[in-house]
Amino acid sequence: MGGVKKPMNNSTEDWYSTQLTNTNINCHLPKQLTFANTIVSSTSSTFQYTDCIASVIGNGSFGCVFRGIECSTGKPIAIKKMPKVSMKPDELKVMKAVKSNYLVGLIDVCLTDEEGSMHIIMELCDIDLDRHLKQLIDNIVRGYNALYESHIVHRDIKPQNILIKYRKQNLFEVAKISDFGISRILSDDEHKSLSNVAGTLYYMAPEVGANLLRRHEYGHEVDIWSLGCVFYQCIMGKVPFDEQELCRMFLFVAGDNYDAYDKPELSSDIDEHIIRMVNNLLEIDSNKRTTPQQLYSEMCKWGGNRRFSGSSYDSFSYRSNDSIVETDEID
Repeated sequence: MGGVKKPMNNSTEDWYSTQLTNTNINCHLPKQLTFANTIVSSTSSTFQYTDCIASVIGNGSFGCVFRGIECSTGKPIAIKKMPKVSMKPDELKVMKAVKSNYLVGLIDVCLTDEEGSMHIIMELCDIDLDRHLKQLIDNIVRGYNALYESHIVHRDIKPQNILIKYRKQNLFEVAKISDFGISRILSDDEHKSLSNVAGTLYYMAPEVGANLLRRHEYGHEVDIWSLGCVFYQCIMGKVPFDEQELCRMFLFVAGDNYDAYDKPELSSDIDEHIIRMVNNLLEIDSNKRTTPQQLYSEMCKWGGNRRFSGSSYDSFSYRSNDSIVETDEID
C-alpha cells in the first residue's frame, strides 16, 4: 500500500508522511456557494474532496465520511475524516491485514498534524443497508399504493412475490410487486367484502385466518398486515410469527380478544420511523391498523422524495415450502 510505512513503535504519527492544502474550486458559482477543495496526500498518492454537506455520505461520533477522488486517476473513493486520537494503531492493522470482496477495502491513510485529523481512504460503496432498506420499503409502498388506488386487494404479498429489477450495471433499481393470481378488485362502494381464507400462512392477516372459525369480512387492511410481515422479515431475517403464534392470533380475532396479542420485537438499531411504521402495520385489530393512505403518507415523510442509488441486492431469507391457500367465500 503506497504511503504506509511499517510502524516502528506504537505512535500513529510514525505510520504516515502527509501534507494538507486547501484551494478554491474554480467554477461559475456565486461567491457564497464556493466551497474549499481539500487535498490530502500520502507518500504515494493524492486525494481530493469538497468539505461541504453535499459531499457527506456518512457521519457519526467519529466524524464524517466524504465522497472524493484519487487525483491521479479520477477514481471515486470514500474519505473518512476523524480525530487522530480516536484511531488506534490496532484498528488500522486489522484493516490492512484482512482483505475480502465482502469487506470495505482500505486504500491509504493520511495524517494531518496541522488539524490533528486523520483521513482514511477507502473504496467507495453505493449505499448503506439502512438506506437500502428504506429504498426497498419506498418501492413496495409505492407499488401497493397503485393497487389500492385501483381498488385491488392483492392477498398474497410475500418476499417471493416482490421482484427486483436491475440496471445493466447490476445495480438495484426498483422493487416490484408481482403475482396477482388470487387478487380481487373491489367495487367503488365495497370496503370489506371478502371472507374466504386466501394467501400464504406466514404473511396472512389474523382476520383472514379467523375465517376458519367464523365469518370475518376484510379488504385492503389484510395487505397492510402482509407488508408489515415482509418489512419485519427484511429487518430481522425471519418471519414475525411461527405457526403456533399464528393459530393463537386467529383465535384471538375470532373471539375479539385483541388485548392478548403481543407485537413482535424489532431491533433498536433500526430507524425509529421504520420501527413505528412496522408496529402500526402489525396491529392485530384491523380497525386500528395503519390504512393504505396513512402508510403512503408516512413513507413520503421520511423517504419519498429521496433519489437512491443502488447496490447489489441479496434476497432475504424465506420459507421455501410456503404454500398458497384459497377457500370459497364464507356465507
